[in-house]
Amino acid sequence: MHDKIIKDVVENLDDERSKYFGIVLSSLQHDSRTQLVPNLLYTVLKEVVAVVPPYLPPNDFINMLFGFVGDNSQKITAVMYSSQYITDPSVLQTVTNEFVGKVTDMTYQLHQQGDIDTGERKVRSYSWPYENADFPFAD
Repeated sequence: MHDKIIKDVVENLDDERSKYFGIVLSSLQHDSRTQLVPNLLYTVLKEVVAVVPPYLPPNDFINMLFGFVGDNSQKITAVMYSSQYITDPSVLQTVTNEFVGKVTDMTYQLHQQGDIDTGERKVRSYSWPYENADFPFAD
């Protein structure tokens, strides 16, 4: 039921994000931890899907999401029950931007280690001869 909070948002994302977060949503439906705080979990997810990099392995992303929601449930709840949230739901970004930062940092770290394939073309160049030789070569 709570996944309805985010389903429409995910369907309107670009193909890469939609596929990635479709996998995340499917995994969340089968994860028993989701039942502990589904409203907080899906609300945070709804807020970040458009901006968070979709390159971490989905299970790593999900574990980070549960950790973030667990550590920040009081802040999230306070914002969700504030009068500001009623008039401007984007006020939740004051809390969720921290999660986006953590995911971005982890993604960058894994990319630097070569553990994330972003689909970029890799260019390798080789030059020969290694010594500076004049052209045309003398026979």
